[in-house]
Amino acid sequence: MLRVQTGEEAALRQVYDLHAERLFRILALLLQDHHQAEDVLQQVFLQAWQTAASYDPVRAPLSAWLTSIARSRALDALRRRRKETLLGDPSGIDPPPQPDRLDLLGALADLSELERRAVELSYFGGFPHREIARLLGLPLGTVKSTIRRALRKMRSELGEEGEHAKDAAPHR
Repeated sequence: MLRVQTGEEAALRQVYDLHAERLFRILALLLQDHHQAEDVLQQVFLQAWQTAASYDPVRAPLSAWLTSIARSRALDALRRRRKETLLGDPSGIDPPPQPDRLDLLGALADLSELERRAVELSYFGGFPHREIARLLGLPLGTVKSTIRRALRKMRSELGEEGEHAKDAAPHR
């Protein structure tokens, strides 16, 4: 990423090769539209190129930084899609987003920065709790309780109750 920050295009291609597949899977899951996921993936790497100077490896690993950009671009795409649907887009090309997916993204957006980063690293980044603790510079117990609290907030906002809610968190 340091080479990308100096404007080296070949370095951006390397970053793309390392991270594009995982980011595409996340975007396809969030957007439920492979063509739109491809478009948003392109936006992610364009933004990474344009804002490379803002990347700080001390604050987060590159994968988390790129995931954060991808999540933000996906939310933008979902908002545009929702607006088009509400305004009655005559093309009818994009189906309306699934309400539960929009609700989930909204619940994520309502978390504190620390809670959101911990959940993103865990669920989108696939990092185990010990690694998240190391990346965030926090004790393992704090990371576990932060993720548990964040999931509880999200469940409350989404109105999920009952036995299935307690099984949603992966055990790590």
